[in-house]
Amino acid sequence: MPRPAARSKSLKHRSSQPPSDGRVLAYRALRFILEDGHSLDEALREGAGLAPRERAFAHTLVASTLRRLGEIDVLIARFLKEPFAGLAPDARALLRLGTTQSLILKTPAHAAVAATVDVAKAARSAEHTSELQSH
Repeated sequence: MPRPAARSKSLKHRSSQPPSDGRVLAYRALRFILEDGHSLDEALREGAGLAPRERAFAHTLVASTLRRLGEIDVLIARFLKEPFAGLAPDARALLRLGTTQSLILKTPAHAAVAATVDVAKAARSAEHTSELQSH
């Protein structure tokens, strides 16, 4: 069965800049998978220019997040005052990836938080750049 037209978009529609590292690629890929229904391989294609180690890390991070998505979402929701599903898609993706790094991949908490904040800044910067280029 053919995919709906919205799913045929490439990751490039989200940012005009290539991902700077594996975590940025993982963030974009997770959103692409969960919001647009693409496969992991399709979502990671944008990272072809990254070093193999960065691509491998992105794959591990996204695959681990997807494998334990329900568990991660329930855990995050325990700490929120509003429903997790009510958060913006970018916030949900960032929280999921940070949680995965800390609790599943055993990244030290301070490093997982710092890396997640860096990804949020990179995502915001890329979004701003895309908006400027579309005007």
